[in-house]
Amino acid sequence: MRMRSTDWPLVIIHSTAMVALVISLLSGFRLAQDSQHAVAVVQRLQWLLPQGDVFFWHGLSALIWIGVMLAYAGYLLLRDKPLAAVKSKRLLIQSLKVVLPLSLVTGLLLYFSPQSLSFLWLLEIHYYLAIMVVLLASLHILLQLQSGIKPTLAIFLFRRAPAKHSLPLCIGVLVAGLCFFYYPSLTPKLVSQHTAQPVRIDGISDEWTQITESYLWLGQGANQGQQLRVSARSMHDEHVVYFLFRWQDTEPSYQHLPLIKTAQGWQVRQQGFATDDEQQFYEDKFAVMLSHSARFGAAGSIHLGAKPRADLPESRSGRGYHYLKQGLVDVWQWKAARLSHMSVLDDDHFAQPVKVCDYCPRYTAGYQTDAKDAGGYRMNWQWFDANTVVPLRLPKAEFMAQFLPSSGSELGADLSQYAISWWDTQAYSEHLDTYPIGTALPSVLLLDQFEGDRGDVRAVATWQDGFWQLEIARNRQTHSEHDLNIESGIYIWPASFDANQTRHSYSQQPWQLVLEQQG
Repeated sequence: MRMRSTDWPLVIIHSTAMVALVISLLSGFRLAQDSQHAVAVVQRLQWLLPQGDVFFWHGLSALIWIGVMLAYAGYLLLRDKPLAAVKSKRLLIQSLKVVLPLSLVTGLLLYFSPQSLSFLWLLEIHYYLAIMVVLLASLHILLQLQSGIKPTLAIFLFRRAPAKHSLPLCIGVLVAGLCFFYYPSLTPKLVSQHTAQPVRIDGISDEWTQITESYLWLGQGANQGQQLRVSARSMHDEHVVYFLFRWQDTEPSYQHLPLIKTAQGWQVRQQGFATDDEQQFYEDKFAVMLSHSARFGAAGSIHLGAKPRADLPESRSGRGYHYLKQGLVDVWQWKAARLSHMSVLDDDHFAQPVKVCDYCPRYTAGYQTDAKDAGGYRMNWQWFDANTVVPLRLPKAEFMAQFLPSSGSELGADLSQYAISWWDTQAYSEHLDTYPIGTALPSVLLLDQFEGDRGDVRAVATWQDGFWQLEIARNRQTHSEHDLNIESGIYIWPASFDANQTRHSYSQQPWQLVLEQQG
């Protein structure tokens, strides 16, 4: 008896859908595992999930699904008679025809993050739709296998089909390809208006009232609830580009890992700093990343998993590293406590992973600071240990009273409790360490302003009425190998850290900068 077979376009559509299903589910559950809202079952499955450039693969699978669904819908429209299936299979297939498109739609909505929809609700719906897909697809496979080997093999055996049946497949491939190459053009634009006058960098928005505002919605940040609206404005002259970023924060956080005197010695007050995941005793931060690419996963700089590359050490947080396979992206960081004495940002970059340093306190792979000649800050311990530390410096006698428990002050929002000028301290020695239990020392020692490449970006931040405002200026060209030139077409990715170390909010889309021409 002749073996049954299937129209060749349908074989390709079905096989591609199977591949896309595996990629989207495995990469999606890895993304869910990294989320603040991950359920316990996903956490337990992380050993099974892929690591590395997962954002890219999840985004790529979505583009494949767009092509598959268009091709399948077109094939059904052009087919002379409906596909045959037993009643039980038909019900499962019809269910998948509903659940799979809904999964794609909710995923696209998460990517574009429209203001009118709740990010967390979309995230929940997308997650439970993925669970339904797993269940329905598993039942579909089991029922198909029960029907026997020959009917199952027939799904993958080609037969000739009318030429018109290949048209939907061609359209699906074309649309998926166009989406892959042109989705960066869908990114929102940040128009930088030309100015003839230099902008004063003071954190005040007086000069910005007539400048067009653009905004993105950020999600997934610790301590930030559902979505965070970040607005941006930009101006430029012949040599400098200026930015003004604004985002909501009900109260500023300057607290940063205070040192507390206990009966066992000095301890750093922290809940997750030892694993690079502090979410309580940490300052507010804001980061801006510049890239030449709008590729999924912050221009390909995010690599998830405890060990995203075999030759790298295991990530202490279990969440992965920032690095690129080639090239670099420019990263600017504002830090509420550690940069409080400066009018510059911390100029950093993501590039290829560096070699492991046996004596470095934390391995950061491709995340590296730009070089500096002088200035900056130091952490006020000789070597960090989660149990006890030895302070690097002690406040001079005339400044010590405010840190003693007898002063009656509780640790709160005052910056002076967490950062102190290096010049107001003295080297630690045991004979000076006579302070009572309960004494709280600042963990941040403020040096002079950054000099050199690391201090290229001027900035001042102010907090007022529940909003942070960060004003930035940088030369369009710095001639540094670790900086990108600021020009039309460059992509700008914002990230907000609400009193946490690494769990920042982010957007799947960046802004694309457009520099208006003079006149």
